[in-house]
Amino acid sequence: MTWHFYFNQCWSWESVLELHLMWFWQIG
Repeated sequence: MTWHFYFNQCWSWESVLELHLMWFWQIG
């Protein structure tokens, strides 16, 4: 995804991973 790459450049990998975990947790 494009937004994923953009976020990766703006923030650090750890932040992106944490965001993904929170997202999955909220959906699941």
